[in-house]
Amino acid sequence: GKSFAHRDYFHGRGRDEAEAERSPTAKPNTIQRPHLSTLYQSSSDQSLKVAVSVPIWSDKAGVPERRILGVIGMSVELNQFGGILERKLPGNQVVELIDLRFDQLAGQPQRGLILHHPALQKQKFVIAPRLNANYIQSFLQQGVARLWESQQTARGNPPQQSSPYNGPIPQEPVNELIVDYIDPVDSSGERWLAAYSTVWIAGRANSNEGGGAEAYLDTGWIVLVKERLLND
Repeated sequence: GKSFAHRDYFHGRGRDEAEAERSPTAKPNTIQRPHLSTLYQSSSDQSLKVAVSVPIWSDKAGVPERRILGVIGMSVELNQFGGILERKLPGNQVVELIDLRFDQLAGQPQRGLILHHPALQKQKFVIAPRLNANYIQSFLQQGVARLWESQQTARGNPPQQSSPYNGPIPQEPVNELIVDYIDPVDSSGERWLAAYSTVWIAGRANSNEGGGAEAYLDTGWIVLVKERLLND
């Protein structure tokens, strides 16, 4: 069958490997823990997807000869998160999901992919929309994705570029309010009141799954909810 060992969801390096980086004889690296991949273009239908993957171990933790047998995962196509994000959302609010990690879709490291937006649900993407660069800079300066960068570096996969954030690594999710938010997908230029929060998940405090304890895992994603500003 076809090998997908070059995919980030298999090796966890934060990007897909280029053709020149692949060796036909070397044993491919594999993820050591649950992993959320960077956005990639599917080879089967050219759509954009992210994948959640986990290693398959030969035995339970602590067994000396335990090894990884393979990787299993589930992919989600861009803009197909509505079933989770839009449940019980008031009619005057709109939710967006944004990836502040790096991706290589444009051939060089870039941030700010919009992974979900209701206005784009009926479109099939081969080019993903991105957040305005000023908002990306503002989010990063607040510490968004800083824990993700630190965790990637500790695993030997440092990001391609460093964050402008110089403060201590956040120890809890970052939450902020934005007044006069301009939606990059909305061509009207209408201004919104928005609030966002980083997406963290609980780690395994006593994990032996190849890398020690982490109280939280930073996905590098943010969820942003907005509503129209009312004029008096």
